[in-house]
Amino acid sequence: LKLQELPEAAPTGEVPRACTVIVDRRLVDVVAPGARISVLAVHALFESSKGGGGSKKTGSSSSSSSKGGGGSSLRRPYLRVVGITPDDPLNASGALSSSTPFGRVGGKPR
Repeated sequence: LKLQELPEAAPTGEVPRACTVIVDRRLVDVVAPGARISVLAVHALFESSKGGGGSKKTGSSSSSSSKGGGGSSLRRPYLRVVGITPDDPLNASGALSSSTPFGRVGGKPR
């Protein structure tokens, strides 16, 4: 998803800021484009080898020297969404949004 700050909250004369967040499993396709939502997200790192030796997602800050390979790696931060709740009970299409309450996030995967 690409999140954008509310246009009315942006400073006068400036374009609203935006960021991309990663959603998975039951959080995919639960909001309509243009809907106003709040998200609960975890800051994580996407780590990829410079030499093309694969990639992995990690929540820890382990250094590449501790892996024994000694090669350099590229770490890119991203936000992984763990909960979505609508700010407005009606989404942009006028229908009730089927969001995931924060209380059910820790449940069994589908």
